[in-house]
Amino acid sequence: MGVQLNGYVYTLCVYKNELYAGGSFTEADGSSAPFIAKWNGRHWATVGVGMNGKVKTLCVYNGELYAGGEFTTAGYAEATYIAKWNGKNWSSLGSSTNGSVYCMSVFKDELYIGGAFTNAGDKETGHLAKWDGKNWSYTGKNMNADVGALLGCDSVLYVGPGITGPIGLPQAKIEAFDGTRWSSVGDNMLAGVSALSIYNRELYAGGKFNLKADEGDETAYIARWDGKNWSDVGKGTNDLVMSLLVSDDVLCAGGTFNKAGKTDADYVATWNDNSWQSLGLSINNFVLTLCKYKGELYAGGSFTTAGNHANYIAKWTAGKNKKKVTGR
Repeated sequence: MGVQLNGYVYTLCVYKNELYAGGSFTEADGSSAPFIAKWNGRHWATVGVGMNGKVKTLCVYNGELYAGGEFTTAGYAEATYIAKWNGKNWSSLGSSTNGSVYCMSVFKDELYIGGAFTNAGDKETGHLAKWDGKNWSYTGKNMNADVGALLGCDSVLYVGPGITGPIGLPQAKIEAFDGTRWSSVGDNMLAGVSALSIYNRELYAGGKFNLKADEGDETAYIARWDGKNWSDVGKGTNDLVMSLLVSDDVLCAGGTFNKAGKTDADYVATWNDNSWQSLGLSINNFVLTLCKYKGELYAGGSFTTAGNHANYIAKWTAGKNKKKVTGR
């Protein structure tokens, strides 16, 4: 993948048959690429003139690429914490938000965003807002803490709390929205959710939480919801789960862990609904995001080696009788 990047990758997204990476880097292939770059399978390229701050999340909505993070300009446009790219130019979303945007997801033809903000446009929104392509609006739910993860499915939007609220407020739970009504997902407190995914018709949550499953087993950093109860996922991991992705009929997890269940796994592992498996890699630091592009699994994060040389991003190639990570 060329010379690659010079800083962390927080988010990956496919748009118009290219892989976009957002993070804290400022160069790609040795050329200027402030906080965002794109990869066509052979070469890195800039995305306009980039941003002036970190890109934490990417999402495609209405044929455009949306970027959220900690920036206040995108290209030559003033864009506080969120902007959109039409393939040629960056533009803002009106007056945008008053704080950082950490996650985005599309649900019922609207773009939902979550983060550290409390206002979107001229609306008080409480860490969660929706955008219909023209205007911001309130979702009907005032989150009392940062939102760390969003997942829009056919009939439900799931919202994961990023951190606990101020002293005196209860710990937050994962919330579900059907387009009309809000409800909590179980009675367990899951503060610190970084990732959400649906696998084999069950909701999986990953993050920095710790809870007690119904059977009394400790569920660390990852849990699954069967519609009635939260339960453990192979005894969990030994540190944070930052990203979840379903690929080739398994659930892939990336994070700051080096064990998944009883399996040694350097920052990335797969779950097949029965057991954890290691990819057998030698990644030397955290995996913060996962994405499927052109049939291959890509990982981004804070690592500088993955199998062989790989600066902050690598791809996993699995073929007959061979498994490898290519970084160049």
